Amino acid sequence: MRDAVPDVRMCIEYKPKEPRTHLLFDTAARTMWVLGKVDRPNLGVLLDVGHGLYAYENVAQSAVLLQREGWLDLIHFNDNYGEWDWDMIPGTVRFWEMLELIFWLREIGYAGYYSIDITARGSAVAAVQQSVTNIRRFCKLADRLDRAAILAAWTAPSR
Repeated sequence: MRDAVPDVRMCIEYKPKEPRTHLLFDTAARTMWVLGKVDRPNLGVLLDVGHGLYAYENVAQSAVLLQREGWLDLIHFNDNYGEWDWDMIPGTVRFWEMLELIFWLREIGYAGYYSIDITARGSAVAAVQQSVTNIRRFCKLADRLDRAAILAAWTAPSR
């Protein structure tokens, strides 16, 4: 199919497993490895935050690695406790992980879409509105962080 429509960008959305089976594209690392083997210029990765959490990944690290390889095409924002793909409102469980992700998305210059992939429990409109509000709040918080201090901590020699 890829060769039939080379001008269409396609994304692989990795996820550790579905209810009945494990999946081939289960982590950012394995997905990047396979994409490197397939070597098609129109393939990319959709990073679903909940899937990354469910795969026990540091989602910010996955985003940075995918971006550096040129494969980060789209982000689905949601949240979960880590043991299943609950598709909860972003930032309701993993505050610090979400803030770290937003910080690094800004740092790496990610200019793609922020999309929301949630399962509404109640009003779908209210859930989406709260998701957008939460993401905007994380963006404002990330902008207030001491960027220089964070980057200095990353480059400081180990003791």
